[in-house]
Amino acid sequence: MNEFQKNNVIDYKSENDDIIIRIDKDKCINCGKCVLSCSVHILDMKNNYPCVSGDILLCTGMRGCEINCPVNAITVTNKNIKKLILSRTCNNRCIMCF
Repeated sequence: MNEFQKNNVIDYKSENDDIIIRIDKDKCINCGKCVLSCSVHILDMKNNYPCVSGDILLCTGMRGCEINCPVNAITVTNKNIKKLILSRTCNNRCIMCF
């Protein structure tokens, strides 16, 4: 995983840039809802801000963290989501598959 920071925006990227999780610290209110909403538990709080602490390749792109953020401080881009849905290797039960 690569981590890039510009001003107060941090991009966590997979090696091939298929998965990007962007956290905007200026927008973040430190509520932790994104961490609690991550179905694969790769997010954690560090210094009162969310960060990717697990294997970013586990991200399924279901965007629970993004959807539950009350201030839109986190965004998820997963170019593999269609592959996951079509192959049915994703075990999450969400609206993406139904």
